[in-house]
Amino acid sequence: MAGTAKKAKKYKMPKEHLKGVRRRRGEPIMYDEVKVNWNLKITPTAKKLISDAAKLENFSASEFIERWARAVLADNNPREKKEG
Repeated sequence: MAGTAKKAKKYKMPKEHLKGVRRRRGEPIMYDEVKVNWNLKITPTAKKLISDAAKLENFSASEFIERWARAVLADNNPREKKEG
Protein backbone atom coordinates (compact mmCIF):
# COMPACT_ATOMS: atom_id res chain seq x y z
CA MET A 1 0.00 0.00 0.00
CA ALA A 2 1.33 3.39 -0.94
CA GLY A 3 1.67 6.05 1.75
CA THR A 4 1.92 3.68 4.72
CA ALA A 5 5.47 4.68 5.69
CA LYS A 6 5.78 6.24 9.14
CA LYS A 7 6.76 9.88 9.29
CA ALA A 8 9.70 10.85 11.46
CA LYS A 9 8.73 12.75 14.59
CA LYS A 10 9.40 16.45 14.36
CA TYR A 11 11.36 18.33 17.01
CA LYS A 12 9.13 19.45 19.84
CA MET A 13 10.21 22.27 22.13
CA PRO A 14 10.45 21.08 25.77
CA LYS A 15 7.62 22.48 27.93
CA GLU A 16 9.85 24.39 30.35
CA HIS A 17 12.29 25.63 27.68
CA LEU A 18 12.79 29.40 28.07
CA LYS A 19 9.74 29.64 30.33
CA GLY A 20 9.11 33.23 31.32
CA VAL A 21 11.42 34.67 28.66
CA ARG A 22 9.72 37.26 26.51
CA ARG A 23 10.43 36.74 22.83
CA ARG A 24 10.69 39.83 20.65
CA ARG A 25 11.70 40.08 17.04
CA GLY A 26 15.23 41.33 16.62
CA GLU A 27 16.21 40.74 20.27
CA PRO A 28 18.42 37.84 21.35
CA ILE A 29 17.03 35.23 23.74
CA MET A 30 19.71 32.66 24.48
CA TYR A 31 22.88 34.30 23.19
CA ASP A 32 24.21 37.85 23.15
CA GLU A 33 23.37 38.26 19.46
CA VAL A 34 20.39 37.70 17.18
CA LYS A 35 20.43 34.62 14.97
CA VAL A 36 20.41 35.12 11.19
CA ASN A 37 19.08 32.95 8.39
CA TRP A 38 21.70 31.03 6.43
CA ASN A 39 20.89 28.58 3.65
CA LEU A 40 23.35 25.86 2.73
CA LYS A 41 23.35 22.69 0.69
CA ILE A 42 24.25 19.35 2.26
CA THR A 43 23.72 15.76 1.24
CA PRO A 44 20.70 13.82 2.52
CA THR A 45 23.09 11.66 4.55
CA ALA A 46 24.55 14.69 6.35
CA LYS A 47 21.06 16.07 6.94
CA LYS A 48 19.95 12.80 8.52
CA LEU A 49 23.07 12.60 10.69
CA ILE A 50 22.53 16.14 11.97
CA SER A 51 18.81 15.57 12.56
CA ASP A 52 19.39 12.29 14.40
CA ALA A 53 22.14 13.75 16.58
CA ALA A 54 19.97 16.78 17.40
CA LYS A 55 17.05 14.56 18.40
CA LEU A 56 19.29 12.57 20.73
CA GLU A 57 20.27 15.82 22.47
CA ASN A 58 16.65 17.08 22.35
CA PHE A 59 17.59 20.13 20.25
CA SER A 60 16.45 21.40 16.90
CA ALA A 61 18.95 20.91 14.08
CA SER A 62 19.62 24.66 14.12
CA GLU A 63 20.38 24.73 17.84
CA PHE A 64 22.50 21.59 17.56
CA ILE A 65 24.68 23.22 14.87
CA GLU A 66 24.85 26.47 16.90
CA ARG A 67 26.10 24.65 20.00
CA TRP A 68 28.54 22.51 18.00
CA ALA A 69 30.02 25.60 16.32
CA ARG A 70 30.37 27.45 19.63
CA ALA A 71 31.91 24.45 21.40
CA VAL A 72 34.22 23.11 18.70
CA LEU A 73 34.93 25.86 16.21
CA ALA A 74 35.20 28.80 18.62
CA ASP A 75 38.14 27.09 20.36
CA ASN A 76 39.98 26.63 17.05
CA ASN A 77 39.27 30.06 15.55
CA PRO A 78 42.61 31.84 14.88
CA ARG A 79 40.92 35.27 14.88
CA GLU A 80 39.62 34.70 18.40
CA LYS A 81 43.08 33.67 19.63
CA LYS A 82 44.78 36.78 18.19
CA GLU A 83 42.25 39.19 19.69
CA GLY A 84 42.18 37.52 23.12
